Amino acid sequence: MKCTSAIRSLCGLSFITASATYEHTYSFPPTNTTEFIHGLCVLGALSATAFSTMPYDLNYTAVSDFKNGVTLWDDRFYTAKGVEGDEMCKGGIYLKPSMYRTIDRNTGITLKAISIDGNNISIYAFLVDAMDTNNECGSEERFQSDYRGMIAETGSGLECQRWDSQNPHGHSRTAENFPDSGLEENYCRNPDNEPNGTWCYTTDINKRWRSCNVPVCPKLAPNGTAPSDSFSGDWAEFLLSDGFEVSNYFQFATAAEGMFVGFWRSYYKTLVVQLPAKLYLPAPNCTTSDSAIGVVTCRFTEIICPDNVTQSVKILDYECETDYNSTTYGNTSVVESSTSSTCGSDVSGFDAMAEVNYKSGHEGDVNFCIKTELIEGGEIMYYRSERVKMTFEYDGEFLVTSFNTSEYEGISKDATVATKSFGVEAEICNESGNISTGSSALAIGDNLFVCIKTKDEGTRITAITNITAEKATDTSTGTEKLVIDDSKSNVVVTGLGSEKLMVVINFPARFFTNRNVIVLKGNVEVKGTKSRRLLSPRALQEATPDVTSDDATFGLVIDVVAELSSATGHNMMVAALLGVPALLLV
Repeated sequence: MKCTSAIRSLCGLSFITASATYEHTYSFPPTNTTEFIHGLCVLGALSATAFSTMPYDLNYTAVSDFKNGVTLWDDRFYTAKGVEGDEMCKGGIYLKPSMYRTIDRNTGITLKAISIDGNNISIYAFLVDAMDTNNECGSEERFQSDYRGMIAETGSGLECQRWDSQNPHGHSRTAENFPDSGLEENYCRNPDNEPNGTWCYTTDINKRWRSCNVPVCPKLAPNGTAPSDSFSGDWAEFLLSDGFEVSNYFQFATAAEGMFVGFWRSYYKTLVVQLPAKLYLPAPNCTTSDSAIGVVTCRFTEIICPDNVTQSVKILDYECETDYNSTTYGNTSVVESSTSSTCGSDVSGFDAMAEVNYKSGHEGDVNFCIKTELIEGGEIMYYRSERVKMTFEYDGEFLVTSFNTSEYEGISKDATVATKSFGVEAEICNESGNISTGSSALAIGDNLFVCIKTKDEGTRITAITNITAEKATDTSTGTEKLVIDDSKSNVVVTGLGSEKLMVVINFPARFFTNRNVIVLKGNVEVKGTKSRRLLSPRALQEATPDVTSDDATFGLVIDVVAELSSATGHNMMVAALLGVPALLLV
């Protein structure tokens, strides 16, 4: 990228790498039963893993292409049956538990998955609705057509005729005609879904067929509800309350005989990419106290910030840049009366307070700045600075005779955008990936969406080699840089492996001071899916090579604008009326 005169000193800084994918994490609730039976699966993932709080006993093996016949547990030869469609994770990565049962109570289990293209994934928890480990029952919902036990006599005690025999009764209910009905030996079955349940042809020539007396399995939970038995360990109820959907039931069976073992359901949910949280400090309402001379309170309400953000206060000089120097105003010190608190939905407001030590005897002005910051991961992500001017007079007692706050401006505006393409092009876009057409500048606290797209057909961006985010000013040669690492909450990368990726960044506040621009530049790895091969002097044909790749460079200059750090512009005056301080608005 060619440097302009304003930013030439910033070019060539060391750069940093960006993670190539987005990792999703989901923590399941602790189990509450030793009878817990489960399986996990992920769709839309490049890789997936799970781990538990009993790692030496319960661990997981990733099995690709989940489908019928996949072995479900390491210590049981039970396989999946009836796996169909996305709601049952067909084709996904199955995380096979090492243990079928006897899992410790209160075991914690966490799933992690890397999405294929940096976007959303779907996670699945398979939970048992009903069990028949000895094949001794048939489900009422299926008229016992799923029974695979060895009862071979009717309810009245007559011996059943073999299904592969036509004597004494000729029939069409054979294994060839009903291959999935378990028509083995002379066991009771229900190949044609008779409403009365299992039956068989009898060996009595005068009695063609009779119903069998097969126990009914425990009743399955209705679709969309949690099972009432103990096998789900309270997961089902929790997952339904957490936005999971639930599939119809399907079976698992023994690998050797294909005999029914139990029913389970798939509880599934899409995990979406979490963009950096928006942060915002509105203009505060700053006041003085009638009863506490020299105390200034700037009250913030409707603050926007997540729980992991801290609100902090600093007292600076009047220019809001360096520490307050008490010698400037007759050794009058100013301290923070309230220094920090944690953000969150339960925090209704925040008071940034400063207290002037009027007892030093100084008369006249005391000027300082109250800077309120939102700090996340050690970075100042947003701030507001309020200039405060207080005038003290002594007439038998010290009084504040005037007080005002004024806005502090130190952040530039007027957007400019520049692009340079070497195989890819980078442009400012919105959350949906559409290219922005306006000229509005980036404001502190807002997310920057950068879309990087390949210029050549049949190519895709497979990795971010490096990115440099630099701060440039018109008056300073100093620089700031940002380590782009999507393990941090202020950076998200989506779309790796496709022709267009998106980098979402929430820049720290230090990038918005002293009238600056942000220079974003870097390299991405571009791989071709097709190349052209010369077959003859007159013919060209497309062919797929092993893999060809090259680096492509991109660059952007993003102007930034202040979210003006100001109070409401009010002036206040405190006067002595009959010896009692009063607050006058002017």
